[in-house]
Amino acid sequence: MSIKTEGVHAGEFLLSEANGSRSRANIVVAAGAGIVLAGTLLAAITAANAMVPTADGGNTGNGTIGSIAITSDAVSGNYLLTITEAAAAGGTFDVTGPGGAVIGSGEVGEAFEMAGLGFTLAAGSTDFAEGTASLWP
Repeated sequence: MSIKTEGVHAGEFLLSEANGSRSRANIVVAAGAGIVLAGTLLAAITAANAMVPTADGGNTGNGTIGSIAITSDAVSGNYLLTITEAAAAGGTFDVTGPGGAVIGSGEVGEAFEMAGLGFTLAAGSTDFAEGTASLWP
């Protein structure tokens, strides 16, 4: 008896449709995402994934945080930005992740990109004070 080897078929990577609990909805892949191969696991970034920083009461400083970019490397949960060193029209800060550990440090006015988060903290007309904090749910 001869052995026959079959080629690859479309959809061959599917193991299960999860008993109807999966969606086959149309999506739009972000520009610059590159080529998405068949079988690639995709996750949606929705409004629920968006971060809206909330300043602690009694903070000093009126700077702003630009658009926050979130990638799949970011862990879900609350993040805390704390000014660690105050400076005129600047300063440094730490970002603490949901696990309670500092995930990175940055400087006011410079882009911060670490652990799936990207943003720029800009100085305002009133400088930040050391200990000023902002919670990001």
